[in-house]
Amino acid sequence: MYNAIVDIGNTLVKVAVFKGDEFILMQVADEWDEKLFQLTTKGYFIKNVIVSDVRYKDVKPYESFLSEKYNCVFTNLNTTLPIKNEYLSKNTLGFDRLAICVGARNYYPSNPLLVISIGTCITYNFLNNANEFLGGAISAGIQMRFKSLHDYTGNLPLVKLEKSFDEISLVGNTTENSIISGVLLGAAAEIDGIIDKYLDNYDNLTVVLTGGDWSFLAYSLKNKIFAHPNLVLFGLNTILQQHVNK
Repeated sequence: MYNAIVDIGNTLVKVAVFKGDEFILMQVADEWDEKLFQLTTKGYFIKNVIVSDVRYKDVKPYESFLSEKYNCVFTNLNTTLPIKNEYLSKNTLGFDRLAICVGARNYYPSNPLLVISIGTCITYNFLNNANEFLGGAISAGIQMRFKSLHDYTGNLPLVKLEKSFDEISLVGNTTENSIISGVLLGAAAEIDGIIDKYLDNYDNLTVVLTGGDWSFLAYSLKNKIFAHPNLVLFGLNTILQQHVNK
């Protein structure tokens, strides 16, 4: 029996298939599409589905399609979790931030965790030794920084990255390279600075990097980190299995 995971983020929609704890495959699109779900899950006996949605508000385009065919968990503030949510403004918290902490806890079961997700936004998500999610921080993601430089100036080009960098040039020798240097090294310096502050306050801290754009920054960080792409999917699968097995 297989599980289907639907992660609807600000920029991308991901549909994945798991067998138990084993990741099988994933497909990605810009918007929710029933055909994407059917294509991804074709050939697998899917009974249980979990959906995390930080994009759609009033109208849920997937809800009737999925609920008619599958045993579904549509995540919300009342979804049972293997961690305790101590965030104060729970109604404004994206469920993906909780899911990546659940996913990271599967790999690192004891130490306090700082899970940094680099996507549309860069989010810093802290889970203490008592498995309490306390919050963290949110800043602009890489693509958002590129777009802001283009949108709020008269002549700067819109830079789009298509590869990761083992080394980023400190001195950009073209306008595009200067933007890449400023955005990526600036983001790396921000992340390192925040990691340093957490290390000053929490012993035995484990730092985990995830998100769609993690590879653009991983090699520029001075602090020791562990990289795990798709932690949201792994965390959602854990949450789904908890609901199915209870």
